[in-house]
Amino acid sequence: TQWYNNKPTQALADSVAVIAGATTSGINASMILGGSIFGLVTNSAGAGIAGVWVSSFDAASGQRLNSATTQANGSYTLSSLPAGNYKLQFSGNSTGFITQWYNNKPSQALADSVAVTAEATTSGINASMLQGGSISGLVTNSAGTGIAGVYVYSYDAASGQQLNYVTTQTNGSYTLSGLPTGNYKMLFSGDSTDRKSTRLNSSHLVI
Repeated sequence: TQWYNNKPTQALADSVAVIAGATTSGINASMILGGSIFGLVTNSAGAGIAGVWVSSFDAASGQRLNSATTQANGSYTLSSLPAGNYKLQFSGNSTGFITQWYNNKPSQALADSVAVTAEATTSGINASMLQGGSISGLVTNSAGTGIAGVYVYSYDAASGQQLNYVTTQTNGSYTLSGLPTGNYKMLFSGDSTDRKSTRLNSSHLVI
């Protein structure tokens, strides 16, 4: 990926002037092949996990680059990466597995870096994920009718870090899965439903 005129970021990109009724031509790009990262995501029994979201972040700037989801056998490929060093996040939010960073690290700051070379594949960047706990509930209006489309967020009670989130179903039910053992505070956001947001400020939500 590049910005015009062969620039690495939006901030550095050259601007292109456009005049109404006219075509600005010659805005070309010459692109080079990037490198890739390949690996396998498994559970504690060694079976592949499908649907894990794998994201790459520049190790120096923290900027998010490419993402991919694991296939039925747990394999993934992150492609079109510039040569450099990356930190990978394995997000198990929708699978019930606990999100982790490479190499089995709890945060981006502690994650091991993965080196990528142009036009080459860095393989063997695997992850073994653990099943997490879950929180479930029902979101209703004052008449007791379920409300669909409410965003439910979980935050670590000690650090305040946001973890997983989901939206409520048609009947107002929700399940937040893939949570590590711990205490959580919950936010019920009614922004998309014209409802007032509510924060459940409790240290008794123990997973």
